Amino acid sequence: MHQRFISQDPFGIAGGVNPYSYARNNPIQFMDPDGLFSGGNHKKIATRALKEEECSDNFIEKAVNANVKEDKDLKAPTLKPEWANRHGQLEYEGQPINQALANCASRVNEQLALGTAEGLGKAMHSVEDPYSRSHQWKPALPEPSILDPEHWGDWLEHAIADYFPSGDEIGAAVKEDIKLIRKWKDLMRKKGKDDSCQ
Repeated sequence: MHQRFISQDPFGIAGGVNPYSYARNNPIQFMDPDGLFSGGNHKKIATRALKEEECSDNFIEKAVNANVKEDKDLKAPTLKPEWANRHGQLEYEGQPINQALANCASRVNEQLALGTAEGLGKAMHSVEDPYSRSHQWKPALPEPSILDPEHWGDWLEHAIADYFPSGDEIGAAVKEDIKLIRKWKDLMRKKGKDDSCQ
């Protein structure tokens, strides 16, 4: 098994109009041993924060995998406005920012309360996304904008910002993750559980 992208996106149009976008238009070069194209920047940010907090490799792997899969959750598709708050965006133009922040905080706290690496990873995803210049609590694009040529420029801008964040964006997201990991550790101590992320 070569573990290379050698075919079109198996999700077809659900992955966008470009059948090779899941491999950044280079299906020969990019590897994906899990069958899922990972969110490289989420992986980089989360791994950096978890290593700084001295979490074990096993814990890091579980948390990072859960983090990256948040953008691939078919039950809560990332491109649907109704799930925008968990990805650092408003559900619609004019949604009160306090409501969006409260929805996001509720999701984060719900995941932290699970007391698992996976829950922490999902929570980390939600605190990382607002630091991407394509999110920053801006309104989500209306459905089905990915198929509407009128919105292709918006989607291209969004994708470029997600794939190529600035050093400041990455640094801010890492700092936010570290705060969240420490909050998770405090919560584990209060529950009398292991807080070592081992």
